[in-house]
Amino acid sequence: MGDLAELIERVEKATGPDRELDFDVAVFAGELPAEAAKYGPYLRRITQRYVEPYSSAVDPVLALILRRLPGWEVNFTATDGVALDVYLIGPKYRDDRPGEESSPPVGGKPVALALLLAFLKATQHQEKK
Repeated sequence: MGDLAELIERVEKATGPDRELDFDVAVFAGELPAEAAKYGPYLRRITQRYVEPYSSAVDPVLALILRRLPGWEVNFTATDGVALDVYLIGPKYRDDRPGEESSPPVGGKPVALALLLAFLKATQHQEKK
């Protein structure tokens, strides 16, 4: 697994569940050791059984957001499993400076992927500060 920008790009391209993506998110989130990114295909496949389904389920992504971005608020609108508008707002958010403590809006993806993408973009923004 490369850097955060690469992970964001992979989530942007994803259209549905992807266990390889779930594995790399788990490495990014610290649920697997950083060395796990170098696992060969066999060991990755075995380890994937124990990784949360971030690309297909909303609950693990919400739990990840709560763990990694405490105090942040999740806002989303969805219909038929597709996110229309997803964004995160940080505890220091101000209406006069919306880009400083929020993620850019995400839509048109399955809800779990949209939440994951909003989380990764908010994390990227936090790291740039």
